[in-house]
Amino acid sequence: MTVETLLEIKRMTSVLDELDEFYASHKEREVELLANALTDMVLVLDAAGTIKYANPSSFRVLGYDPAELQGRNVATLIGETLDISASVNKTIDTNVHNKAGESQRIFIFIGELKDASLHLFITIIKKAQNK
Repeated sequence: MTVETLLEIKRMTSVLDELDEFYASHKEREVELLANALTDMVLVLDAAGTIKYANPSSFRVLGYDPAELQGRNVATLIGETLDISASVNKTIDTNVHNKAGESQRIFIFIGELKDASLHLFITIIKKAQNK
């Protein structure tokens, strides 16, 4: 291989890396915009149940500012221990206390995101409608 070919490969690799970075940052922003637009509460949990992200609807659903929830364990929020892995793809119907201390019925759905470098749980909490 010539020096020119090696330099061209290096340049192309650099361009591909920049494109990957651009795509990843835009994809992350699109996911954030989507989560922020939802009326249901969305939490991203790690495998231990620690809240890594809460969307703005956490205020509407349970009265918590998203920043108040980050770093807390989801069990402190719902008032019970939750086996997250066993709850994947199931709907949990439970009563919780919102920030004001009022009891309310919610539905919780947990999905799992897992690959070689990532293991997170996407939790959707929906306030039950009064009939």
